[in-house]
Amino acid sequence: MFDAVQGGDLGRTRGLPHGNPAVTAGPGPATLEVLFKLNSAAISGPDAGSLKAAAAQAANAKSLRVEIVGHTDSLGNAAANKALALRRARSVADVLAQAGIPAEAMSIRALGDEKPAVADGPGVSEPANRRVEIIFH
Repeated sequence: MFDAVQGGDLGRTRGLPHGNPAVTAGPGPATLEVLFKLNSAAISGPDAGSLKAAAAQAANAKSLRVEIVGHTDSLGNAAANKALALRRARSVADVLAQAGIPAEAMSIRALGDEKPAVADGPGVSEPANRRVEIIFH
């Protein structure tokens, strides 16, 4: 469905050796992942550009559904982590909407530290877990 898209400076992607975010495609939905700095929901300029490029590709799909799932590392309490995960997911949704993805095509969830990408212990700052996953169906 998508070509690979890279940008940003946090260094972890799914399916690509360097850069962030990345679109990975194969059988099933394409997934884009954006990483965030500690306690931040801000999207860097290069990451916003990559999100817009992915949105432009997605906008050509006949039936588009986009799941946006916010995550955090395990620092902080559960309520604060869910709130931060929601802010991150909304930041991504805002960029996708600006790029032409209709709001009704997007769903947003905030999982906080419930489903880490990398297993860590309580109170651990794992950069790979500070992310938003965008799944294009």
